Amino acid sequence: VYLRFGSADYAASVFLNGKPVGRHVGAFTPFAFDVTELLRPGSNQITLGVDSARTDKDVPPPVTDWETYGGITRSIRLVTVPETFVDDAFVRLGKDGRIAVSAHLLGPQAAGTPIRLAIPALGATLAGRTDADGNWTASLAAPRTLQRWSPDSPKLY
Repeated sequence: VYLRFGSADYAASVFLNGKPVGRHVGAFTPFAFDVTELLRPGSNQITLGVDSARTDKDVPPPVTDWETYGGITRSIRLVTVPETFVDDAFVRLGKDGRIAVSAHLLGPQAAGTPIRLAIPALGATLAGRTDADGNWTASLAAPRTLQRWSPDSPKLY
């Protein structure tokens, strides 16, 4: 179970049931913490401290062309995932004209797990198994029917 924050501006310290969960620095970026071990049945208490003070080392710095607001700026959710789940996946068209995919699974069954990419609109599929660390990378030639995205023809797959 992950405690996911849509955004907090600027430095956030998170506690669950009085125990520290983690810290995040950066505005307008989502972040999450695994809270599986800290959750208890029934009610739970989330405590969040947000410091909006900025320094010259922060991005963006204190002097910008917009007003900097502090505090919780987007929603907070509990996200429940299966014991083994897709932690990250990235599909892209490479400069070599091939569709490249990379994925990372987390959990006790992440190693050696069958994994499959399907792009139905292109009739393209690619299958394999994750490595010992739960990673999978592969590529395939881009089908001739692939239409590159453009403002005049915004094709999404």
